[in-house]
Amino acid sequence: MCPPGTRVYKHCTRNSSTSCVPCIGPTFTDKPNGLIHCFPCTVCDKGLHLKTVKKCTATSDTVCGALEGNYCIDPYEGGCRAAQKHTTCKPGYFIKHPGLMSFVTFSLLIFCTLKMKQYTMYFSSFLFTTVGTDSTDAVCEKCPENSYSVESSTSCTPHTQ
Repeated sequence: MCPPGTRVYKHCTRNSSTSCVPCIGPTFTDKPNGLIHCFPCTVCDKGLHLKTVKKCTATSDTVCGALEGNYCIDPYEGGCRAAQKHTTCKPGYFIKHPGLMSFVTFSLLIFCTLKMKQYTMYFSSFLFTTVGTDSTDAVCEKCPENSYSVESSTSCTPHTQ
């Protein structure tokens, strides 16, 4: 057997032990082995929406992750073999997803007239929203009544009164 990062150069015989040589070029072995060839390193394909997170070494394969704006659809040994773009929310919807949270404040301005004086009152509500992560897709939710959004917003804006 040869140690990780190497391969068999010459198998053992009655008179000699196994000879091992290092993996060269973009190849690796990650376990003790009796292989005559090292494994080729994985290439992170941008066409599959992937990027290199960890480069290949003689003792470990490349680790790929999802490109920005994408999420992994095929996780594998701490990395990703394929990803796809986050869902795009249409106008009237906002991106909502449990997980990472950020506060979005909506202020609704209401004018009241009381005893001939004008008062301004502000009401705020908090929504927890996020875009997708590298392992989860974005989730779209309809804006509350009397509010709107533009495409792929993370919040809705109240209509003016």
